[in-house]
Amino acid sequence: MSNRREKFVRLQWLLFFGGLFSLVACQRDKYQTITYRLPLAQIADTEVKLPASFVIQNNSDTATFQCWWQNQHAPNCRSLDDMLRSVLNDSMTSEQKAIALWQLVSQSGFHYDYVYDHALLDHVDPFSLLTFPYFMCGEKAGILFNLCRYAGLETRIVRLKGHIANEVFYDNGWHYFDSDERMAFVDDNAVVLSAQALKDNPTWIQRSYSLSAVNRQSSLYYSKYKKYFNTLYVETDLTSFAVNPHLKKMDFTLHPKDMVTFDCVQMNWFTCILNNALCYEGKGKLIRKLNPDQSNIAKINDSTWLYTDTLPYFITSVEVSTLMNNVA
Repeated sequence: MSNRREKFVRLQWLLFFGGLFSLVACQRDKYQTITYRLPLAQIADTEVKLPASFVIQNNSDTATFQCWWQNQHAPNCRSLDDMLRSVLNDSMTSEQKAIALWQLVSQSGFHYDYVYDHALLDHVDPFSLLTFPYFMCGEKAGILFNLCRYAGLETRIVRLKGHIANEVFYDNGWHYFDSDERMAFVDDNAVVLSAQALKDNPTWIQRSYSLSAVNRQSSLYYSKYKKYFNTLYVETDLTSFAVNPHLKKMDFTLHPKDMVTFDCVQMNWFTCILNNALCYEGKGKLIRKLNPDQSNIAKINDSTWLYTDTLPYFITSVEVSTLMNNVA
């Protein structure tokens, strides 16, 4: 887990709900720069040469077009159906599907208590694996819950002492998956154990029985993990977890002269030592000329315009600057 403390520049007039934002006071002849953050799951892979960067620009004066890019070694997060097709296929058993979905959620985002405005429950929508970079245990449990339901698997939320995880039902039994701490445990026959089995027999909670998405070396970690099972009950109030998943494709729409930049940058060596999943980080910018004639800009009064658009990534800052005469 990462205890990384990072503060973002957030402007008061930026409203963000699952990719939809409104920017007030957009004036004629302005350039807007939106800085966004990409989850590492889309970019980090040992076969990809890192650091990496690219630029996409619409050079047309009139035409708009949509685009999408992905790492060929990572799940395609263009839509929920694309995401599932990246990790599931019809030949897989229910167990294989459950493990694949658990690994997908486990390997996306970082554990960090970042304060979002979750009025729309977008933090438990599977699409948030693309939109948000940080999650807590309840958010990861909600994401896996909704992913499994959409994929046709029966699942439920289990509450432990100071922790929240999932169980998935297959082969006539429940099986425990923790996508926040990236833990699952198997018995001597390599069958994923239930939460109740782990509570009744905590000796299963050790490295040799861990079907983990990350290599935990320390025996102290497993001793601490056992304490979660001092409390165990199945969550019956799902109002904070169950959502209708976002199904829309989240292509970038590039208006005339729009430019998108992407950079995969290396973190400092100390951060990388503490957690090798944090060695690289994705960042980018969308630079857009604001024109009141655009269909997504509505006039409020003579000096104020309302600008709405959809972007698939978590927005960290917005800058609006005056267009210089010599800028194309």
